[in-house]
Amino acid sequence: MNNDLRHEVKRTARNWWISLLVGIVSIGLGIWCFIRLDTTFLALSFVFVAGFLISGLFDIMYASSNRENSGWGWYLAIGIIDIIFGIVLLANPLLAPVVLAYFIAFWLMFQSFWGIGISMDLQRLNRKGWGWLLAWAILGLLLSVLLLVQPEITGIIAAIVTASVFIVYGIFRVILGISGKNG
Repeated sequence: MNNDLRHEVKRTARNWWISLLVGIVSIGLGIWCFIRLDTTFLALSFVFVAGFLISGLFDIMYASSNRENSGWGWYLAIGIIDIIFGIVLLANPLLAPVVLAYFIAFWLMFQSFWGIGISMDLQRLNRKGWGWLLAWAILGLLLSVLLLVQPEITGIIAAIVTASVFIVYGIFRVILGISGKNG
């Protein structure tokens, strides 16, 4: 087993430059995303639309293969609705970013309501820390209202987070490549 690990490390070290290259490309992509926040959010919107289409397709496939189970019709209905929704957004490309912005804002709002409820449950159970959870949930609720009132902020935040993720991942891969070279 020890020899297998040593062999794997040597094999990885032999191709250290691949990780370095992936890291450099990721950092470059992250920088480009920061420069073009509008284009980044538009690209995220198309991924969002693709998610509806793919999810709908899989729900329909699941429903079709599980007709003997109760509730299969709900999966079929959800799948059809997802595909219709995806097609409508695909046919109206300017609508997709707006829908995504509101989707994120409402998701944050529902999560915040859930957090408020959980913190109240924890208070009734005399659990420590419930106040912090309540404070964070209320902050989330306030931010969700801001995002609903100013949906363009949602797009900017989503694009900044995406750009940051590419850069952080890129730095990780560069460090991994350099450590592989020196290993």
